[in-house]
Amino acid sequence: MRIFILSCLAYAKGNEDLRNLSRAFSDGGAQCEIVPWQNLDVGSLDEDSLILPLAAWDYSLDAAKFLSFLSELEKSGAKIINGAEIVRWNLSKKYLLELEALGLPAIPSTLLNGDENIEELRRICSGGVIKPLVGQSGNGVAKIDEISNLSEYKNGALLQPFIEEITVSGEICLIFLGGVFSHAVRRSPASEDYRANSNFGVKISSVEPTAAFLNVARDVLARLAFNPVYARIDLIGAKDKILINEVELIEPSLYFSYGKNSTEKFVKVILDKFVAEKKI
Repeated sequence: MRIFILSCLAYAKGNEDLRNLSRAFSDGGAQCEIVPWQNLDVGSLDEDSLILPLAAWDYSLDAAKFLSFLSELEKSGAKIINGAEIVRWNLSKKYLLELEALGLPAIPSTLLNGDENIEELRRICSGGVIKPLVGQSGNGVAKIDEISNLSEYKNGALLQPFIEEITVSGEICLIFLGGVFSHAVRRSPASEDYRANSNFGVKISSVEPTAAFLNVARDVLARLAFNPVYARIDLIGAKDKILINEVELIEPSLYFSYGKNSTEKFVKVILDKFVAEKKI
């Protein structure tokens, strides 16, 4: 079995968590390599190849190229985890509108085409936050009062109300491996910021989620049309309810270093699934 952890050009060898994961796969008897998705030799793949896009942190810079690459992976016979259709669904933040339509407590979102009148948007949602439909690492996330036009969002965006609680209590990220809750972290934005991302000085700490947070996260997974092998559900505790900020199914940090034996658990989940599906 050959396992490829897809990375990006800026972080070709991933991060320490992923390098530890690669070593753990090797210890489990698999060949494992961390490689930028742009450099992967798709022609060398076969049904004994397994693809984990855990560090493809730059696909949003050329989403069309990444989607074309994904199609080529499918043709190769390689096993993609979480699955090509899940990746396509999760690539655009339109999925948040779908979750909202299902009655799940996603942050209320308005879909933008990028040609709206910004003054009118400010009137409708004063202090709101704009997020590009295809974006990573907090890039392009801005308060509507901070920008003069929507030229950066020509591929579409979401407009959401600003959830003030994130600046006080951060967001809670719950990690599920094989459908089972593993561990959680709190991501607290830097002082005077609101973006809970490492690009903006976020502080990470371990946390034991309350039953209420766990119930929301589990409800999200139960309502999806598929069963992801790994998932990170990012939640914000607002005044009157727990809100879904993101559902990360492609390249989330799974914060293995914050979860006891989580690297080993993940390796077992992946290898057991691969072996089971090979027997079908």
